[in-house]
Amino acid sequence: MKCTIDNFSGLIASELAKYNKQVTESVKEIITEEANQLVENIGNDSPKRSRKIKNRVLNRYSKNWTAKKQFENSLNISYTVYNKSDPQLTHLLENGFATRDGGRVEGQKHIEPNEEKMIESLQEKIEKAVGEI
Repeated sequence: MKCTIDNFSGLIASELAKYNKQVTESVKEIITEEANQLVENIGNDSPKRSRKIKNRVLNRYSKNWTAKKQFENSLNISYTVYNKSDPQLTHLLENGFATRDGGRVEGQKHIEPNEEKMIESLQEKIEKAVGEI
């Protein structure tokens, strides 16, 4: 298509709209992949055994991490990563807890380190995807 003064602004607007759509689709795909990867990583790093908590509960806890899409529109997408079987254990296992006899069970960090890795990975992948478009 030839560019004239009359259609110059329309051509720029249409090209920017195409670019915006490509970037948005790429970012949404990356966020979906990262949410699923985060679920896998947290499940792998979750505590598996403990003398204080029954093994079957921890095995169920480590296997039941999931990512749920909370919101999506043409520009945004949002996921929540959570444990669907035992959500009440996430804080206790991550940060530790006091026992009845006055002792303390130390927490096993399994959510926070994976979250930090995911954020770094997400930033790198988005920057790379935007640079390639």
